[in-house]
Amino acid sequence: MTTTPEEFYIESPHKTGKVITPTHQKLDVVTPDGRIKISDIDSVGRAGANSIFGDKIVGQKVPSLSYQYNYGYRDRDFIVSELNGGAVSSSNSQIYLNTGIDAAGAAKASSVGYLRYIPGHEAYALFTVVYSIGVAGSYQRAGIYDDDDGFFIGYEGSDFCITRRRAGVDSRQVIDLAGVFQDFNPNMGNVYKISFGYLGFANITFECLATNGEWVTIGRFNYPNTSQDTHITNTNLPIRGEVANTGNTTDIWLSSGSVSAGIIDGAGTDPSARAYTYERGTVATLAGDNMLVALRNIDTYNGKENRVDALVQLLSAATEGNKPVKWSIVFNPTVTNTPTWAKVDADSIIEYSTDATITYGTGIPGVSWNMAKADSFFEDVEGLGGRIRPGDIAVVVVSSTGASET
Repeated sequence: MTTTPEEFYIESPHKTGKVITPTHQKLDVVTPDGRIKISDIDSVGRAGANSIFGDKIVGQKVPSLSYQYNYGYRDRDFIVSELNGGAVSSSNSQIYLNTGIDAAGAAKASSVGYLRYIPGHEAYALFTVVYSIGVAGSYQRAGIYDDDDGFFIGYEGSDFCITRRRAGVDSRQVIDLAGVFQDFNPNMGNVYKISFGYLGFANITFECLATNGEWVTIGRFNYPNTSQDTHITNTNLPIRGEVANTGNTTDIWLSSGSVSAGIIDGAGTDPSARAYTYERGTVATLAGDNMLVALRNIDTYNGKENRVDALVQLLSAATEGNKPVKWSIVFNPTVTNTPTWAKVDADSIIEYSTDATITYGTGIPGVSWNMAKADSFFEDVEGLGGRIRPGDIAVVVVSSTGASET
């Protein structure tokens, strides 16, 4: 007996229904309103993938950046710019950017950290935004971008737009608000998502979470087979929000409750990461505080702005003295001389100095640990999150009440 696969009609208020069959899709859940939920196709029509042997290929969000503003924002997390009466502030568990009423007022907040990108994985930025009403002679932008590259969404004048920026040049699409979802209003709080797969030429998708909980595509830059140039020139990007008046004299503003950016990753490892080792050798230390070595992540690498964090993975040391020894790592202490810097390796982003003079008690304390008079250790410290950001210095300090060799 021959049977015909049963066909299901999938209804959605945001897209035209289509007929699919169980031979192509997995239908496994019925929603409370009676509609069939598809597990292999998401709400914007992207299909799941299987390996050549039929294994389901899955991943999970691995955030590189994540911020919320229940207690305001920290200067160590954001680079803030305020011009001509513009202001960045926080209240009501949100961060606010205001232009003020000056015709050239502007405010901007960019994350100090950057998205960690791995080729072949989807990168994403999730954020909430409330935009003020768009008016001519102003703009409001939020997304994952900088002055040269990236992607953002917001008002350009009175037009609500999505934008791709490459090497300082913007490509823009104006969005029909009525076509996003019923009663979509950017002047109310909404959840937005920007996702892109790099490899140089993958698509960039902009989405918004609809009132019924479905992700709806706002717009897309379909990039494959369209250019010989990669869609951006640097994949390591910060989270940014900014508002500016370009002739307008009303107070333009936007606010955000939280942001997150990262990659979809199944392994949690970066095969493109490179490991380097620095060894100080035996050092005679005196009673008190002793600077053992300073490590600096360079600002520029191969003629381009460096946006790669260095991660401390392994530490080992030994001590021989007459008193216990305390080891500390301090970030960005006050340096009172002009140190001599040398590269750990010709291809490394890390430089070291053994002649830096620092003011003890300054900087941001990192990890510290104690050792006996005669002791040694070899520890995996990657889980402590000891990242050295571009331009930052990490100093290893040895302290004791007596002289020793380390």
